[in-house]
Amino acid sequence: MNPDAGSGDGGTPPTSLSVSGTLVDTQGNPVPNASVLVLGSKTPTVTNSSGAFSLTGVKAPYDIAILANGSRIATVYKGLSRQDITLTLLGTLALTPRTGTLEGSLSGGETTTADHIVLFASPEVRAVPSKLFITITSSGPTYSAQVQWAGPAVTTGTLYSLQPVRTTPTAIPSRYTGFGRRENVSLGDGATASGQDILMSSVTHSTFSGTITLPSGYTLESKELSLALPPDSQVRLFSDSSSGTTFSYAVPVIPQARLSLVLKALREGASSSVVKAGLAPDTSSVTLSLPEAPRPLSPADQTTNVTRTTPLSWTAYSEAVFLLGVDKSNPTGTPYRIYIVTSEQSATIPDLSALGMSLQGNTAFSWGVTALAPLASTDDAVTGPRVSELLRHRIDGAISSSAWRDFTTAASP
Repeated sequence: MNPDAGSGDGGTPPTSLSVSGTLVDTQGNPVPNASVLVLGSKTPTVTNSSGAFSLTGVKAPYDIAILANGSRIATVYKGLSRQDITLTLLGTLALTPRTGTLEGSLSGGETTTADHIVLFASPEVRAVPSKLFITITSSGPTYSAQVQWAGPAVTTGTLYSLQPVRTTPTAIPSRYTGFGRRENVSLGDGATASGQDILMSSVTHSTFSGTITLPSGYTLESKELSLALPPDSQVRLFSDSSSGTTFSYAVPVIPQARLSLVLKALREGASSSVVKAGLAPDTSSVTLSLPEAPRPLSPADQTTNVTRTTPLSWTAYSEAVFLLGVDKSNPTGTPYRIYIVTSEQSATIPDLSALGMSLQGNTAFSWGVTALAPLASTDDAVTGPRVSELLRHRIDGAISSSAWRDFTTAASP
């Protein structure tokens, strides 16, 4: 829903909105007990246990700030007019991770190698195991995988095992000798689930290939290929650090699985990344172009006497929403950081005193800007968890970050 908000210029009065929304972290987890404040008002509301909140009497367009309980890392969304929004809290994970351990044997592949990829995927688990140990025994390999997640005390999902073949431990796999899965595996917080054996069978292969175009002056740093498995997990197959702009890789062909390719290039402190998700394993001759990252314009590096009215500006970027980061330089103790999400090419530092985050005087800060594309506006960015999905490489897009600059605030900013 995107209502006619009125002009707010002395003609048609701005429409008063009732806004309802959900707050999630960058992993897509709901954020409870966080403060949500429409800028210009004095009293924030607090998200419930599901990260939900509601606001009344909001005049569009509106700016909204969010802050996790006990944190000094705020996210501000500027120029919104939607009534139904999903906000992503940047820089802070919502919940203390739960931890459990899965153990079992691996059979059906080559029994003399310790090179296995083991992944547990559930609605709550979206990352590879934080610790994975493969042991070769007389009866074959066994594994122990420590898994982290946020949310309920018990998570239920699917165990996957994939066996690559490499010439060296860090080489790109030349083939895959086995794949297996185990359904309906439950794991409790603080528990060890033993006997979770995985039987692998042979897996077919395909060739995934393409070419890359770089902006002038950029050097390709990495080509990272991941396997996306249901419901919402990815496991990295490898990262290719060669600078070549053509590639051809052997990849496994697994039912319901897709490939995700992340390219990253660097130039003088700036980075440009492109994500291509949902690719079929037999994709060939894919062509990918990396755009130039935005560049800071003003203030100049090492500027002093910066205040909340000082504009921070940067160059254009096609079909993007920008994340302006303002970070206290060399922080000690609790970090002080502000992310400003805007579709404009400049912004000022907002007044967050109602959230206990007044801008500190005579203090050194760093700032930089990241472009997220394709996003047409900040309203587009809060239509579902778009920002979270882009940052987690779940959808096609570009993430390009400028080099950082420094400034010092005035005595009374």
